[in-house]
Amino acid sequence: MKGFHCCLLLILALVGSLENLNLVCSAADPTDGFTPVQLTEANFELQKPYNIPLNERYSYEDGVRHMWVYATDKPHDPNSRTQPRTEVRMKGLDYTSGVWQFEGYGFVPNGTSGVTVAQIHGAAEDASTLILRIYDGNLRYYSGDLVATGLYDRWFRLNIIHDVDGDWVTVYVDGEQKYSTKGRGPGDFYFKCGVYAAPRYGFETNGASGATVARVHGASHGSTTLMGRINDGNMRYNSGDFVATDLYDRWFRRNIPRDMDEG
Repeated sequence: MKGFHCCLLLILALVGSLENLNLVCSAADPTDGFTPVQLTEANFELQKPYNIPLNERYSYEDGVRHMWVYATDKPHDPNSRTQPRTEVRMKGLDYTSGVWQFEGYGFVPNGTSGVTVAQIHGAAEDASTLILRIYDGNLRYYSGDLVATGLYDRWFRLNIIHDVDGDWVTVYVDGEQKYSTKGRGPGDFYFKCGVYAAPRYGFETNGASGATVARVHGASHGSTTLMGRINDGNMRYNSGDFVATDLYDRWFRRNIPRDMDEG
């Protein structure tokens, strides 16, 4: 049975002002200028397959949180259609403004691929502002842009800075800035980390950014009359107008009536 694994050695949540973020831009360490937030076990809310005991997917010993999950596992809730996970949801530290930073140390065993290891949950229209996934030992922004390479079988340091008011996210690996991108608008945010299976490609369309999920073939000046495409969880008409939002990790029904006489 194939499993997904991720270990975390240390997790710190840090908060600072926008002025502190300006200092970080020229600082030797991404945490410079931030104020550490003291964490207790109450801040670590664990999510695991709903039908099995926690100790079958999680252990905590000598400061190391070891999380693993199998591709055939159930979701974290019997009413959820999301992928299996064993994750930490940072609790009691939700935020809507300011500049927040996550810091963690992770270890991903060789062979683990297609798993989310860290995320910023919450966005204006999507479920998340940032998802970092491991594919073949490389860290990617969702399933797209390359963030860092060669992360298998070694400890690495991960820092994520979220400037809510500036709507900007910056990712550091081993203290070096590796990626930055525009955020996804305002929201109620919190950090998550651990191991969360990436959505599968196919008819379910979960996570298949850029995939065509509906098509009306045939037109007078082209091969198609309509294409419904998923981009970052949202469905668009061809690559333009919005059709629907927030379609990741849930079932949805599509109906496409075609009136041939009206054109």
